[in-house]
Amino acid sequence: LLSISFVDFTNVFAEEHREYKMVGDVIPVLTFTFRDGIETHEFPVFEMNENFADNSGVSFSVEGTVTHSPLLHKAMDESYTYRYSNASFDHQFKYFDVDANFMKNGTSIVSFDYNNCRVDNYQVETLDSNDYESYFKDVGFAIVDKIDFVCSGLHSDNNLSAEIRGTVIDHGESGFKFANDVKTFVTFSFDGAKEKIQFPIFNLVSGYAESTQNVAAEFSVDGVLDYYPLLQSKIDDARKVSGLTAQSNEDFDVLVEFAKGEKTLRGFDFSSCRVSSAQITTQSDKEEGFTGKSGFVTTYPMGFECSGINALNMYYDELRGGNSWKPTKIVHEYEETLQNTDKGLSAFVTFTFADGIEIGEFSMFKQSKVLNVTEKT
Repeated sequence: LLSISFVDFTNVFAEEHREYKMVGDVIPVLTFTFRDGIETHEFPVFEMNENFADNSGVSFSVEGTVTHSPLLHKAMDESYTYRYSNASFDHQFKYFDVDANFMKNGTSIVSFDYNNCRVDNYQVETLDSNDYESYFKDVGFAIVDKIDFVCSGLHSDNNLSAEIRGTVIDHGESGFKFANDVKTFVTFSFDGAKEKIQFPIFNLVSGYAESTQNVAAEFSVDGVLDYYPLLQSKIDDARKVSGLTAQSNEDFDVLVEFAKGEKTLRGFDFSSCRVSSAQITTQSDKEEGFTGKSGFVTTYPMGFECSGINALNMYYDELRGGNSWKPTKIVHEYEETLQNTDKGLSAFVTFTFADGIEIGEFSMFKQSKVLNVTEKT
């Protein structure tokens, strides 16, 4: 039920709790502090519109089904009424503060304080499946408030652990399913303290390109937003020193391991890294999250730039029999464990190197154009 109370002439409104399917049980809860009162809402969709790490601006967007929001709707309406007013004109609902808490099991795991905010844009949109499917009662439509905010400042209000030398924080398994059970583990080393996180998404952005220019070693990770105290402190530090010539952020090393069970198959050892990007966002499938057919996931994509990369290929010497000096000819064969191609057809690729041959079976093979017409016919 909606509860309305009056405290010292200040209106406090808490919206009726709505059950959304949130991956990891992480839900953005926003508290708006207006001059006329306080209003708290759950928004399943939250988007940072700028890179948090480089301090390039302060704006965010939210989406949620239209609900009882008297103070927030009043701020939207007033922003429309006074849209042609001088920028210095101040009305009762023009500026307000917003506390964004990302809640997990009733506890705030990440918190941001936005100050001196205003409504930048607002629209109501009906989300559907883009075809007739939404007309079926088991699918449905979603009438959604889409609101953009611009603020003057942003403060990270997170309870972060001090980096005590020798501290090792292991966040364990992510719980997601991976092909062939191969998972990515990323270990950050911060001045003697370590934090190990399994990210479902890892991308090597650059570092292997053949170029006459100096190619930076860059990688990105993404996963469900969670409480990573040591890593979040480095993200906060990156924002604090962004754009300052007199200060620089402390570098850290990162070990990336691709493992199957207890066995590491491949890895990268990145050195002297810094946070280059961090931006909380929400992944959803149009109306399906609002109607309950699917859900939402609040993710935290992050990018890192490093001065160097050392590839870990620990099984090469094993193939050579442990004698790296001995000019042996190596033959290694790999068979794809995922055998699900049509009619049992398989693609085998043979790589011939100076010191051996490697034969690999691949589930997917794509060939570029080999026949090009060079003369007009």
